[in-house]
Amino acid sequence: MESSLPRRVALLRSALLPDGRLVDVAIDGDTVSAVTPAGTLAASDADTLDLDGRLLLPAPAEPHAHLDKALSADRIRPPLGDLGSAIAAWAAHASTMSVAEIADRARTQALAMLAAGTTAIRTHVDVLSDGGTASVADSVRGARALVQVREELADLMDIELVALAGPLAPDEHVEAVLDLGVDLVGGAPHLAEDPLADVDRLLAIARRRGLGVDLHADESLDGPVTLDHYARAVRDWPRDRQYSAGHCVRLGTLGPERLAEVVADVAAADIGVITLPITNLYLQGWQHPVSTPRGLTAIRALLAAGVRVAAGADNVRDPFNPVGRSDALETASLLVTAGHLTPDDAYAMVSVAARSVMGLPAAGPVVGARADLLAVAATSVTDAVANAPADRIVLSRGRLVARTEVQRSVAAPHPRPGTRRARARNRPRSLTAHHHAREHEVPVTTTAPAPVTATDTLLDFRNVEMTFPNGTIALQGVDLTVDRGQFVSVVGPSGCGKSTLLRIASGLETASDGTAGVAADRIGYVFQDATLLPWRTVQGNVELLAELGDVPKAERAAKAAHAIDLVGLNGFESNLPKQLSGGMRMRVSLARSLTLDPELFLFDEPFGALDEITRERLNDELLRLFVEQQFAGLFITHSVSEAVYLSTEVVVMSGRPGGIVGRFAVPFPMPRDPDIRFTPEFAELVGEVSHALREGHR
Repeated sequence: MESSLPRRVALLRSALLPDGRLVDVAIDGDTVSAVTPAGTLAASDADTLDLDGRLLLPAPAEPHAHLDKALSADRIRPPLGDLGSAIAAWAAHASTMSVAEIADRARTQALAMLAAGTTAIRTHVDVLSDGGTASVADSVRGARALVQVREELADLMDIELVALAGPLAPDEHVEAVLDLGVDLVGGAPHLAEDPLADVDRLLAIARRRGLGVDLHADESLDGPVTLDHYARAVRDWPRDRQYSAGHCVRLGTLGPERLAEVVADVAAADIGVITLPITNLYLQGWQHPVSTPRGLTAIRALLAAGVRVAAGADNVRDPFNPVGRSDALETASLLVTAGHLTPDDAYAMVSVAARSVMGLPAAGPVVGARADLLAVAATSVTDAVANAPADRIVLSRGRLVARTEVQRSVAAPHPRPGTRRARARNRPRSLTAHHHAREHEVPVTTTAPAPVTATDTLLDFRNVEMTFPNGTIALQGVDLTVDRGQFVSVVGPSGCGKSTLLRIASGLETASDGTAGVAADRIGYVFQDATLLPWRTVQGNVELLAELGDVPKAERAAKAAHAIDLVGLNGFESNLPKQLSGGMRMRVSLARSLTLDPELFLFDEPFGALDEITRERLNDELLRLFVEQQFAGLFITHSVSEAVYLSTEVVVMSGRPGGIVGRFAVPFPMPRDPDIRFTPEFAELVGEVSHALREGHR
């Protein structure tokens, strides 16, 4: 755990909202005080948190947990089974638990949920009556443990406690649990011999104590319905407390007429319904090996009637659910899959609706809302629900309470053995990237393989061949050198191996034969697509390679600022990729590689998808950078005119298997006047290269 947390935050910079806006969010105490376009608010560095384009959402709330049972499966080793077998396994173990052991598990689980973004938990706690035979002291062990944990974590998150009274729990035991400061009355009346009588018993306790109610209701695919009885009983009760029901599985199997009656009663009483997909999908349907029902409540019918419907993760690694993470994004994903909700509606049920059912103030990046917020590395709610990114930043009441950052290292493919070429490159490479929900292809800096002896020759291919495992011969007998201060363009028909040539030069592929020597320690690579991380701003994307190289934050920020200036993107540092034109995105890609100060720059048709005007403008900028930086450049293109304009030499390749069939020195001095494209000399050279290209393709 981090000793510097919690930390007060006054400003969230560069937050992406679900509607696509990039904003700054000001926080005054525990409340959001302003939401403005990114870059328009300021605060001290100590009070500012840069989200770098992360998606900012209302923090999840868990409306139905069982912290007293959490993480007990390894101790109990319960058999897989339905609700009845889970209850039996738990009951057998419960009498052995101490207050300290319950508190340890509950605390561990609550903090794991906080790290995942959940800033409020309503947890049921069993009245441990052991079928009515336990002493009062034994019956309150679970409650004592959870009250302790609630007090310990009060500065970090909201925790509500519900007394879960089984049908055989004496009123005396229930009252003793409530006396400890438990917030609501709960129970499982559907398990009683007389379910409606047990509902009335529990409601009488709640009315006598002036407390809200949260019942486990109708937690089976068949059997009695108690929810409508509960709803009619509390319809006229005071509204300064909450009334809710969890599971409500039976609603999902009722006929249309009976369902409509129950839903109308629930809506009239304003009872919040809490669906619990992971546990209900696990516990229900064991007796139905064919056409197994989903085991969820009637979500759509309830929503259509205006009922507040929340969703929770329920049990975590205990007899009632051997798996699960109590991650709200996991719950939302299950609602999409099994409940047929949209990702946006599903996330609302684990956040906004959950807080409503729990009686908590509204939270989110909205002026006046509680600053309980979750920032994730995602581009939309759908992206967040689909990938459940582990990279998360969590704020509770305007304070940073948790931050999770993940780094992933992936080994590159191992080089295949050759028959004649030098063996200096036969070690695996490591491509390192921060993990933001899913992997993206990013420009990679590679360590130079097989250094050559000539100090000015940075790339030296001798008789290079490439044969793929399926037998396709991509390259054959390629000899190519690129010296420092030389810009070589390669043109050739589609499929002739141009990009393969570039990938061998970068170390992303290994030649089957021949010698591929590279004498550059710093290699920049610009792909056909800009390959930007969509949740990162321009500044964040440009800093990426320096960040992966563990360059200190201040230094990489300075490098990025210089590169952004070089490509003419000043003023767009806080923009996200989707807010940029195609040409601007390619400039960001170019700037990102410029932070490496590359000696050798590799370009794989970077401007091929752009319109002609944008393409010519970027050609001019690339030439300017080449003159200023004096790197060695290898540029792949299908455009003969582009190749001639950019290059000191143009190389022409034949059709597959690709080989070099022509070399043309470009005599025009650097820097070049753009109007040179319209001169007879330029047109003549373009014609000669085009003729060689046609001849080589025959």
